[in-house]
Amino acid sequence: MEDVLYWPYSSNGEYSCKTGYRFLKEEAELMDIDRVPTAMEVHLGYVCASKDRTLRDFRSSVAFTDFKQLVLWLVEEGKQLELFAFTAWSVWNQRNKVRVRAPATALHHVAKGSKLSLNDYRSKLLGTETQVQNRSQSSRSRWKPPPVNLVKINFDGAVFAKENKSGIGVVVRDENGLVLGSCSKRLTQAYSAVEVEAMAAATALDFTSEMGVRRAILEGDSLAIIKALREGEQPLSPTGLLLEDVRMFSQRFEKLLYSRTKREGNFVAHSLAKYALNIQDFLVWMEDVPSHIQSFVQANLACLHQ
Repeated sequence: MEDVLYWPYSSNGEYSCKTGYRFLKEEAELMDIDRVPTAMEVHLGYVCASKDRTLRDFRSSVAFTDFKQLVLWLVEEGKQLELFAFTAWSVWNQRNKVRVRAPATALHHVAKGSKLSLNDYRSKLLGTETQVQNRSQSSRSRWKPPPVNLVKINFDGAVFAKENKSGIGVVVRDENGLVLGSCSKRLTQAYSAVEVEAMAAATALDFTSEMGVRRAILEGDSLAIIKALREGEQPLSPTGLLLEDVRMFSQRFEKLLYSRTKREGNFVAHSLAKYALNIQDFLVWMEDVPSHIQSFVQANLACLHQ
């Protein structure tokens, strides 16, 4: 079938001055204004409205031959270009609704609606920037490989108060981020957080020395434990006795350094500690980790090449 022109505002599909006038009149009534304005006039009218001036007053003092001149004037006058963009889009959107006879917002409400939309946009943009900043901070705390000829031992502890249990997790990796070994250990009592961290440190050194490693960095996210090991503190408490075990195992190493990281940089060991609740006693994975933790190791490897 051959395409033909069709005027949707008449019964026979043919255009006439009468039907054209009726269409413009109805559109003007729907938009709640005296007449249907051009897009340029509506845009200018909003800029004036933001300064409590009328379109008539504005047009008598400022004239533009094209849209480019309008934008340049907005820049020179220091107007809010973001607000202008939202207003222009709102007017265009409302005119399209009117043309298809869909519910539309009255023109005198467009300015207020545009300001609300702009404020909502800025709030969401601020939230996105905050998320990016948080991700950036997390990336600065991610796992870092040890220097050449050293391995890094990450340890962590977890307390399961409801089950009256505790868990220990350890992972040993080389300078390339490859796993040399890992383990999870379940403890039959819910110890305090600092006590289970001290036990995790002792388990980490014992496990790694049994692998034949003699040069390493011991890294955890417990500030109290790492600080005590660095400074040689020996508090008169159960924790002090546990730290003595750590020092005893440290004598098996030719070189042993201590490093503190945040949870983001210790997530593999943390996951192994959490996994301990699902095992009977003690499990070891040589050159590997449990399958559900493998993705965290791969993520650490990917970060090394960024």
